Amino acid sequence: MKNEIYEKIRESGGRMTKIKKALIDVFLESGCLVDMETIEKKLKKRNLKPEKSTIFRELNALCDKQIIIKNSISGKSFYEIPCSHHHHLVCVYCGKIESVEMKNIFKSFEKKLSKSKNFLITNHVLDFFGYCEKCRDKQKL
Repeated sequence: MKNEIYEKIRESGGRMTKIKKALIDVFLESGCLVDMETIEKKLKKRNLKPEKSTIFRELNALCDKQIIIKNSISGKSFYEIPCSHHHHLVCVYCGKIESVEMKNIFKSFEKKLSKSKNFLITNHVLDFFGYCEKCRDKQKL
């Protein structure tokens, strides 16, 4: 997968910088939803300490080329490689986020909506908010 990502970046005129390669490694290792704090920690472990502005610039370039996608959950930005379409369960107490697969459940709805509103839908985001098992027990819900 890494080589396919590199090729897509090169084909779109992008350069493969040391930071960009490290970011791609971070996303491939982390999987779903990586926040800026985690990105910085993982880059630091690789002995890379770029300025935040450099990281944001590289993240924006990767988003523009649709290598990664940006999600905002509860006002916080997360990034991920869009490998398989999935949704998230978000605990409003501890912030735990869990990936949830929902195969093709919205395909027909998207088609109807797209046609009825004459709108080209390229993606959608659906997140479920509530309490994880540990926090539900703490809250006695």
